Formats: sequence, structure tokens, C-alpha cells
Amino acid sequence: MIILIIIIIIMVIIILYSIICLCINSKAVYNLQVSLELDKIEVTKIPIQDNVKIVFLAPVRNAMEGLPYTLETFRKIKHVFPNTRCVFIENNSTDGTKEFIQKCMPKILDTTIIDGEPIIKEGTNNERTGNSCGRVSRMVMLRNELLKHVKADDDIIIPIDADWPSCVKIQDFTKAINYLLSNSNVNGVIPLFLRHNQEFPFIDFYYDTFAYKDSETESLSSLAKDYKLLTTWLWPNKDYINVISAFGTMGIYKNLFPDIKYKTIISTSENQCECEHIPYNSQIKNIHLLPWFKIVI
Repeated sequence: MIILIIIIIIMVIIILYSIICLCINSKAVYNLQVSLELDKIEVTKIPIQDNVKIVFLAPVRNAMEGLPYTLETFRKIKHVFPNTRCVFIENNSTDGTKEFIQKCMPKILDTTIIDGEPIIKEGTNNERTGNSCGRVSRMVMLRNELLKHVKADDDIIIPIDADWPSCVKIQDFTKAINYLLSNSNVNGVIPLFLRHNQEFPFIDFYYDTFAYKDSETESLSSLAKDYKLLTTWLWPNKDYINVISAFGTMGIYKNLFPDIKYKTIISTSENQCECEHIPYNSQIKNIHLLPWFKIVI
């Protein structure tokens, strides 16, 4: 009898928790929709900054889950920063990615599309092997090809992953651009990249731990590093955090380092390659992660 009561209590708790999670997630979706609508209104209130030239650099393959969100992000950014363009390098997608870019993106901003397949084939012989190294080597080739399309008069370079289903809040993006340009000792800024977890709906977790590195986590084990990053709600409330590397679906950099390239580097443990953003950011230096500039997926 006691066991039956315990089972019933556990089942009731599970049901109640499921209902709470459903309500919270439904509210989150509703709040996201409301936020996007408000953002469309707010974009008209932000002064136009036509003195800043921005170039987005986007490697894409089968990116249709996120491209409609990226399109909306570009629409808002282009309104505030008219001198914005994007260079895509498309790598043999099978889900309509190339067709979507060709049809929709030029209606929003100046768009260039590069065929990535020949670049990958040409670089296959130099591709590193090992855990994660194949993927990193390919991304290094594609991102370096994109860097060739940065112009001398571009003020801001923004490598972006266009396949994430998230929209940038234009107020935060504009604030981040102005923060970067107004601080002569800062070379790059990174959003705080969080993922909403349905199992723990009260907490958003830091997502891209692969690209993150700072003076503290540099000496931590991978497990300890992941724990620190998964507990970002415990981080102190700061305007910025000094990092060696991070990537929050995008990185925003001053166009001051034309000779810096992405590299494939094998770490000393487990024959695993570092994320391509770590050696790139390590060369640029003076990078701030901005906790108030949040991108949540």
C-alpha cells in the first residue's frame, strides 16, 4: 500500500512538472513572438547610422532551419545600418538553402554567394584527422575564403552562423556596435549565447562551450569548464567579461587585422582540434563577451 502511494505521488509530481514546463515554454514562445513584434516597432526609433560599413560572413549548408530568422535579423540591421552586406559561401545544400538565399536575401541587402564545394575539394588533401578535426578543417577553409571578400573600407566584420533559429534584438545589436566602436582598447565583442532547456525551463544554459576560452577556463579540465559555462546564471552582473575566445552565433570585430586567418590547431589532449574560433580570437585579442547582449535559441 505504501509503495502504491509513493508511486502515485511520484506520478502526480511528474504530471505537475510537465504541466509547469508546458506553460513556461508556451509563455516563452508567446514572449518571443511579442518581443519580435516590439522589435519591429523599436527599429524605427533607432537613429540610422549610415557611416558604419558592416559585412557579414556566413558559411552555410542545409541552413533552412535558421535562415528565415537570419533574414529577419538582416532586415532590422539593414534599417539601422544601411551600409550592410553579406557574403555567403554555400556548400552543396540539399534543403533549398541556396535557392532561399538567391530569392530572398538580395531583397534585403547586398548579397554575394560563393560556391563552397570546389574549395572543400581543393583543400581535402590538407584536411587534418582526429576527433572534430575534419569539421574544423573544413570550416577553416570556408571562413578564410570568406575573409578574402572583406573590403578595406569595411568597418565591422561579422562571421555569423546563419543556421540557428534565433533573431537578434536590434537594440542590443546597435548597442554592441557602438560599444565596440567607442572603446579603442576593444577589438571584438561577442553575444552571450544561451539555449533554452525544456527539461529545466527556469534556466537558460550557455551553449557554445567548444568556442569559449578565458584565463580561468584555460587551466580547467573540460568537465570543469563545461560546469562553469552551464552555470552562467551564477556569473556576476557585469557589463563585459574579458575572454580569449567565444562565439555567440556571431562575432563582431573591427576591421583592423587583414592578415589574421583561421587555423586548424590540434590540442595537446585526446587528438582533438580546437574550435576554429579559438586561434582566430587569440590572434585578435582584447575581446569582450557582453552578458547583456543575449541570443537565446
